[in-house]
Amino acid sequence: MKDPVEKVLKEIDAGKVKPVYLLCGNQRFLYLQALERLLDALLHGKEEELGLIVYQPEKHSIEYVMDALATYSLFSSRTVVLIKDTNVFQAGTRVTKLWKKGMERWYAAEDDTAMRGAARMIISVLGKLELPLEAFAPEGVDKGLLNEVEEALELTISERDREVLNRIYALFKDSKEKPASPDDDAAFIGAMLARGIPEGNTLILTADKPDRRSALYKTIKKTGGILDYAEDESPWKKGRNPLLEQEIRKTLKKAGKEISEEVLTLLEEKVGRDAGKFLGELEKLIAFTGDRARIEAEDIGNLVSYSRVEKIFDISEALGKRDMAGTIKLMNRFFETESRVGAPLQLLGHIYNQVRGWLQARYIMDRAGVTMPPGMQDFRSIKAVVAPLMGQATEVAPLPLPDRDGETFLSDFYTGNPNRYIFLFRKAANYRTEELEEAVALLEKADLRIKSSGMRPGLILEQTLISICKGA
Repeated sequence: MKDPVEKVLKEIDAGKVKPVYLLCGNQRFLYLQALERLLDALLHGKEEELGLIVYQPEKHSIEYVMDALATYSLFSSRTVVLIKDTNVFQAGTRVTKLWKKGMERWYAAEDDTAMRGAARMIISVLGKLELPLEAFAPEGVDKGLLNEVEEALELTISERDREVLNRIYALFKDSKEKPASPDDDAAFIGAMLARGIPEGNTLILTADKPDRRSALYKTIKKTGGILDYAEDESPWKKGRNPLLEQEIRKTLKKAGKEISEEVLTLLEEKVGRDAGKFLGELEKLIAFTGDRARIEAEDIGNLVSYSRVEKIFDISEALGKRDMAGTIKLMNRFFETESRVGAPLQLLGHIYNQVRGWLQARYIMDRAGVTMPPGMQDFRSIKAVVAPLMGQATEVAPLPLPDRDGETFLSDFYTGNPNRYIFLFRKAANYRTEELEEAVALLEKADLRIKSSGMRPGLILEQTLISICKGA
């Protein structure tokens, strides 16, 4: 996989600069790294302070920065307008969905930037409802404005959420910006691009998960460039992002450290595939090991922080071992510390992906006639069973799953590194094929129940996980 920014930089070096660029995807660290290189290429470093305008929703209206983009700069050879973490690609989103998504991001926010981004998404609901920011003020209830929001969203705003709204009002009350919906901003930007902007000026947007069906996305694809750093994070998909792999090797080489693929896989299981988090934990391990040249598995256990990802990882680990008491204990501990609106569905989604991965591994074992004693945990013993399968021919029928994931898993498995699949096979050995098929069905039912019933999500998950551990 080549870094998308490399092609763009070559075009810029040849004098072919597009009017707009979108950097997006769930690998935020990678696209922000690409953003720095893109800005340096466009503004040549020294001009950056004069030619760069960063859109700050608490200070600027979208019209202000678009006006700056439409005029020639007196102080720099180029004007670049940067709109980071925009939600303009969510145009057409129903207000209730937009509200819930904004609240979920607020409670998940780990810094001021993320918090302001979530706040702007919540404020955009007011733009859609044509209500003023005062609806979020403490006196908004007295004026009946907040009641209008509740009626439009068809929900009751809790006291906790009202406190959030009061904080958002305090953050933005002195801003001259009026609440605007993503529809308004997207239409404004789209119209600007359709009219054309002065040659040499450039608009750059960043977004984690843009709606690729939106009109603005299609406009940018047609008139500009899209640098997509999206990566499928499902456990049965092809392993580590090649760009992340390059960063890992550079980091280790610079520090004079060595690490085995087995330990890297363990670190990936612990912290997930997000490049920023992964490299951050790797830097910690490098500092922790001091003068020692090799990073070992024990170092990960001693140092890597007990993050949200690891909490979820430990739950799936216990479930994979069919440790019913441990699974429920860890799940309850997870919900004690995770109060975000989307936490239950995040946990369910992770477990669902893991169980599907175990099922795919089970199909491989069944097809090859391989047996692996339940409870086998030793890495080398499991590898001795799995590795011989890697040389088998790929010209076989797809795995019996309702989509192309089975075929993709099979292809990746036979052509990849067995280390990436050891963890899946280790769990698969603890279940029969029919038990894992039933587990997938149970998790799909749980997803529907959480979204459609009034039952407590934690209770639904508890019942589901107990059923999976018990098996047929």
